[in-house]
Amino acid sequence: MRKKIIDISVLAYFIFLLFLVFFHKKANCIEQKEESSSQKIVRIAKGPIYNDDVYCIEKEYSLGGKHETREEYIYSNIKEIDIDESDNLYVLDIKKKRISVFDKEGTYVKTLGGIGQGPGEFQWPWSISISPQKKILIADLMKRVVSIFSLEGRFEKEIHTKKYEACSRVFLTSKNEIIAEMPMDLGMAIKKYNSEFDEETPIVIKTKEIMSILDELSAKIVWDLSKQDKIVWGDSDKYEINIQEEVGQINLKIIKKYKKIGINEDEYKEDIKRKFGGRPIPPGFEKELPKYYPAFQSINVDDRGRIFVKTFEKADPEGYYC
Repeated sequence: MRKKIIDISVLAYFIFLLFLVFFHKKANCIEQKEESSSQKIVRIAKGPIYNDDVYCIEKEYSLGGKHETREEYIYSNIKEIDIDESDNLYVLDIKKKRISVFDKEGTYVKTLGGIGQGPGEFQWPWSISISPQKKILIADLMKRVVSIFSLEGRFEKEIHTKKYEACSRVFLTSKNEIIAEMPMDLGMAIKKYNSEFDEETPIVIKTKEIMSILDELSAKIVWDLSKQDKIVWGDSDKYEINIQEEVGQINLKIIKKYKKIGINEDEYKEDIKRKFGGRPIPPGFEKELPKYYPAFQSINVDDRGRIFVKTFEKADPEGYYC
């Protein structure tokens, strides 16, 4: 699976910008290294890692736009995308219950899935990933299954998750092991399974209530799987990134100093009202918001092993992020 940095803007339409990343000057940002026989800890300074421009971006192509009328290029709710080794693009729309496939030139190729309860159909598709075995995996929260397609678009099978458990994110390793994110009543877990979703082995579990409407404000486990089958994860309560190859053994821990960003409660009260679409907010729903944003929102690992951490940043008055 190949990963590229993207920027998506969605109203009723979908605009996709695919960027090439070029890195320039690199500054020394490591404050301290600690090493034992089983684990290495790297502490990083609070300041920026790069002194000058970090990278340049070049637009390769765009899909859709506000004047687009073709059904294949119109989207409702883009949840995730992925890219295969041939640079084909897979776009998951959770509202239309489908995956649209485009080639490396941006030409529409085919559609996978569609709404329904039958094999190869979706009820609430939540994530997509492309495995080293060149299979497309889609986790369906409502059906409680993982649907598997070939890259040619042929539906192959459904794997049912464990009884009473839903899977919100799933990867298949080069060893045919499943690494999955499993929501819980209070919190979430990352677990390892065999290829048929049996023989469960917990990797990390976080027990904490997650806000259903403003889930981005809830500190939680965010993670990714590298091309080398390394699990890269962090608990966004604090800026620590853990890298491990085997269950129960963290090989590398990256700790970064950071400045906490406060939450404006008034802004989010209006946001809650908008998300209820003008309907009355249920009694007791308006819980006290956290004082600060979590340390980060997401973690992604590219094919070169670089870790991209998306933090909460505020723009300056001119709209630039510092």
